[in-house]
Amino acid sequence: MKFAKKPATIGEQTIEMSNFLCKLFRSLVESDERYLGVTISEPRNILEPKFPAKDVGRPTRSAYYRWRASTRTHSLSIRAAEGLVEIFLLKIDDIPLLAFSEFGSRFKGKFELRSTADGYEWVVGNNPAVSENSIAVLQKCLDELISIDETNEPRVEKISPVMSGNNSVQSLMLEKENLIFKVLNQQELLKNELARSLHDTVLADLLMLKRHLRGDEQLSKEQVLETIDEIAQQLRDICNECAPRNLHDWGLKTSLQDMLQRMGQRTAIDCSLTCNIDIPNLPDTVELNIFRMIQESLNNIEKHAKANKVSINIERFGTKSIRFTVTDNGKGFVPGESVKSLDSGGMGLSGMKERVALIRCFFPADFGLQSAPGEGTTVFIEITLPSSD
Repeated sequence: MKFAKKPATIGEQTIEMSNFLCKLFRSLVESDERYLGVTISEPRNILEPKFPAKDVGRPTRSAYYRWRASTRTHSLSIRAAEGLVEIFLLKIDDIPLLAFSEFGSRFKGKFELRSTADGYEWVVGNNPAVSENSIAVLQKCLDELISIDETNEPRVEKISPVMSGNNSVQSLMLEKENLIFKVLNQQELLKNELARSLHDTVLADLLMLKRHLRGDEQLSKEQVLETIDEIAQQLRDICNECAPRNLHDWGLKTSLQDMLQRMGQRTAIDCSLTCNIDIPNLPDTVELNIFRMIQESLNNIEKHAKANKVSINIERFGTKSIRFTVTDNGKGFVPGESVKSLDSGGMGLSGMKERVALIRCFFPADFGLQSAPGEGTTVFIEITLPSSD
């Protein structure tokens, strides 16, 4: 839709655009058997929930024009308001609090009424929102929706017949936009983890030290120095978690060995690392993301698995691939049903998948998880290196 000048009734034009996209969604779902399990709600104006004024994160709008495309576990939430139609991928559990669940890492695409050289028009990315470009965006969102619903594992994406030529470029642009959102989301999550760690350890100990120094029972010089040493060690650990300098100085293998050793000392879990290959020099970003994924796997084991044995195995897989495998003998779980706890309070499995997406900027990469109740859990990260020929 294109206009010689800015429409006087932007709200009506936005509703019209949202309805047009809804029709495209329905046609895609009806024409492709892969989407048989997807249901689409009727578009309508929905009031946002009312929350007390003290809630900082409450929605700024009173209502959005909304509709959803849903499977049994996840939903694409499409909201429209004043020249903007946005798409978010949410869990079904998050639907009651839509305005608080629709944030950067869940953003999947947008259609915007934008000023151009010859008037106003709807655009997606930097391209006009014509049918082919719009279908490419909606189809990508649908593919991700059913991929998450089926296995909670990354799907090998297939290029649709409509996604050729200009549509392929559009798809690449959307991938770039989504990658930016994933990077920003990881930064926010890491900041939250840092704030929580500082609050629960360093700040708490400093306040306790202050109370002791002000109290009637005076601490000895040795006790004060001992407390300061403990706080300093906590700060060192937090700094190492945020920016593992040993990774650059020692390399990936030694850094993982050190992390396992500290985990064993902290938890009394039997930890071991097996690596009978020379890990090639990898880009710093790739090494860091592999380290972070294994670190998060170990954090999940420590928090949830109730394991007494953990191992990391680094091996050649085929002629060009290297596989990093983390295995525990803990209580296990049913993938797809019990994953929610692994995503609470931190990066979790969704964060690992985002890191794999970042690694794919350098090398083909894969991520997998196997688990069953009472049989422990295995997580692997595999990267395929370019041929040396």
